[in-house]
Amino acid sequence: MTSFEFTITEHLINELRKKHQAILMADQGMIVNTATDTNLPKQNVQRRKLTRSKSIIQQIFHSKEGDDPKLKNVRQTEILVDLKDSVLQICRYFISCDEKMEMNISTKADYSPESHAHDIDNFLAGRREGHKRARALLDFARQDEDELGFRKNDLITIICEKDEH
Repeated sequence: MTSFEFTITEHLINELRKKHQAILMADQGMIVNTATDTNLPKQNVQRRKLTRSKSIIQQIFHSKEGDDPKLKNVRQTEILVDLKDSVLQICRYFISCDEKMEMNISTKADYSPESHAHDIDNFLAGRREGHKRARALLDFARQDEDELGFRKNDLITIICEKDEH
């Protein structure tokens, strides 16, 4: 009989953890770099810097804020990509926290003017349904049996705002 104590090492566990993390993140459409240990919770965005070659006089007297339409277009595109990634991360978070939300959340963006006409109505309908949530900023250990305890960044669904005390 062989013993498992020599076959299972810390290195093997880390490699398998990275492999399975990559599979999970690829299923969710996230970019994964398995060479690093810090894939979560933040992802770093590499930004390109486009500059045109300038003469010495232009470099001295020209402002850093370029009026180049190409640079402006790149900046606007990067802002939209960042916005879309942020919205997708929020959607994924709420889907993972509450399975009922998976049917209600649409991850497809609609930039048409017609969709914006219903924004206020959709917001007010959501407020009336009572799906108020809060994120815990700090750990709170309960001291009595009837108190709620939670950890930092836990998502708390507010059912009733009446205080009995």
